[in-house]
Amino acid sequence: MNRVLNSKLFSALLILLIFWLGNSLVNLNRQREDIDSEIGSYEDKISKAKESNDKLAEFIKNIENQSFLEREARIKYNYKVADEEVALVYLADQKPATASFEEQLKSLPFWKRWITKIKILNFGQN
Repeated sequence: MNRVLNSKLFSALLILLIFWLGNSLVNLNRQREDIDSEIGSYEDKISKAKESNDKLAEFIKNIENQSFLEREARIKYNYKVADEEVALVYLADQKPATASFEEQLKSLPFWKRWITKIKILNFGQN
């Protein structure tokens, strides 16, 4: 028995066995990390689904409320009641939404104005 334990073949097999066990442990650790990351992603999906479910439940509860429906119709579809009058208020100090072409040209630097005028003249010739 002592002779078998001291043999080179037994030592080589023992080293191979230790290497194989170590490699198996490393692979198990990698698999555990992969599974943990998958579990984390599934937990994120579950939490997002729960949030979505809560929002839908709240929206369904709001749909049953008549004032909520009326407010949504006013906002989305410009709804008004038959006996209601709508007034539009414009503030005097507001600038027009779009400036005229000449005003836009005046705001450009000189070289851009010059190039724009040349393009307009060339376009008019075609």
